[in-house]
Amino acid sequence: MNKKFYERTWFVVMCCIIFPPAGIFLIWKNKKPDRKNSRIFISAILCLWTLAIVMGGSDGENLSNESREQQEETTKTEAENEKSDRQEVKEKGKKARENRGRKAKKEKPNKKLKRAIESIGMDYSRVKNIKNLSDWSSGKRYSFVYDGFRYIVYELGNGEIESVNTDVKRAKIYERGYKSLNYKDFEPDANVVEPLQTDAIERLSKYIKGETSIKSKIGSMMYSRIYDYYSISGEVKAKNAVSKKDFTFTVDYIVKNGSYECVYLAIDGEVAFGSDQTPELPKEELEQEDSSKNAESIILSDGKEGKYGQYDSFDGEPYLRYHVPVGNYKVKCNIRGGFYIETIELHKEDGWDTATTIQQINMSEGEVTEIVIEDGQCISLIINTEIELIKQ
Repeated sequence: MNKKFYERTWFVVMCCIIFPPAGIFLIWKNKKPDRKNSRIFISAILCLWTLAIVMGGSDGENLSNESREQQEETTKTEAENEKSDRQEVKEKGKKARENRGRKAKKEKPNKKLKRAIESIGMDYSRVKNIKNLSDWSSGKRYSFVYDGFRYIVYELGNGEIESVNTDVKRAKIYERGYKSLNYKDFEPDANVVEPLQTDAIERLSKYIKGETSIKSKIGSMMYSRIYDYYSISGEVKAKNAVSKKDFTFTVDYIVKNGSYECVYLAIDGEVAFGSDQTPELPKEELEQEDSSKNAESIILSDGKEGKYGQYDSFDGEPYLRYHVPVGNYKVKCNIRGGFYIETIELHKEDGWDTATTIQQINMSEGEVTEIVIEDGQCISLIINTEIELIKQ
């Protein structure tokens, strides 16, 4: 007699493993094993197995739910922290801007620059667009605009203003240690510049050979003035039927009594007409005693003769040295650099005139030292140095 599939031992065992409740049912239905105690024991084991599966699934689900809730809570906390951080950064930025604004309002103008600008006749309150430029060898360099014209300032490392210069010709209107000039003698007059500009274009058309059209943007031209001497420079575009070319130019004029005379014209650096007659600026040194309350004090400043400066000849070239009186001195450095104590008498070395160096001293601003100048000795300054000697 053939058994049905659910009566076969392999099927019962499979059900016990895969789905224990069905396995328990088939064990008792088919009365396998034959002994009742064996069936009770197997049924108990399968019941425990079923219970373990059910409880394990429930715990896993609970753990999964708890994990999701914890992750959601963490994400929510991180979002709140991020929002709080952004708000904090925003508040700090706002406070920083407010502090900068308050600092800008409280910041005092550069007193030394103000004094220099006012000495050349300008109103400091009308100075605009003060901008930093690349530093020069002895300190800062910056520009400003006054009445539409640009000026360049050279400042020393100790904050003293070395010079205030016009933009184009670099004429020193203010120079430390010299009497200041008036800026109005260097500011181009618009009524004068207009006809000069027209004349300059006409002259360029004559001197640029083979070109049939000369054009220049008015804004591309630069103007400078030193008293009655006006200069116009810039770039023009010239073209003919087959080519185009850009030319740089400089045209100089002497303007007197409402009339003008062209005295110089250069195109691409080559002189086309006349000669450069830029006038030299008058230089009147200020009295050194004004810079110190001590009557025994001597100020030595590189490039300025003063009372003790003399140009000694080295191989036919003038070289400024300072022949101060013999004695003991306390030396204070006003502008960093240094100096040499050397012999006044020269000798030949490798065919060149040379002084014998007695001592070389390098100094920082505000530094003080002591020296002795003996008979036949003088002082030679390193570039841009300024020192104060106080007789002991």
